[in-house]
Amino acid sequence: TDAREEEEEEEGKVEGEAGEDNDDTNNNDGETKKKKVTVRLGVKLAYELFPRSLLRRVKSHRSIEYDAAQAKHAANVRRRLTEWNTANPDPTKSTHDQIRIRNDLMALLDVLELKSTSDAADELYLSDPGPLYDCVVYYDGTDYRAVIDASETGDMTKAKPMTDFVK
Repeated sequence: TDAREEEEEEEGKVEGEAGEDNDDTNNNDGETKKKKVTVRLGVKLAYELFPRSLLRRVKSHRSIEYDAAQAKHAANVRRRLTEWNTANPDPTKSTHDQIRIRNDLMALLDVLELKSTSDAADELYLSDPGPLYDCVVYYDGTDYRAVIDASETGDMTKAKPMTDFVK
């Protein structure tokens, strides 16, 4: 993880790389820090951390969820396109704005119907990059500590700071 960006912690909060405000007020004992700490922020793709067998399962699960969500959105766009066709039975008499709306709906439907594993989806950058974790690294005066937002919510209040596994 590239954690070269330094941020000053203000009132126990720092803005993460993914744009969320990360609350990092607790140390490993649950006590509130009293002094300002310089923290380093970074992000890590979870797919780079997972073993191959877990990676296959996670990708399969996320693909199923993604395809279901895409199908739901595609059905909504198909419904809107049908409504447009009903309201405008003769497209030659439609205004430029109405034609633009129909063309936008048709283009959106084309993208939604791409399978996440197709070459066209790869060209449009629709492949799943996987979970993206915010990482906060700081020096507590004794050890370097890392806090990872594995929940992807930006809330690190319940995340436990980690250090060298030997300690």
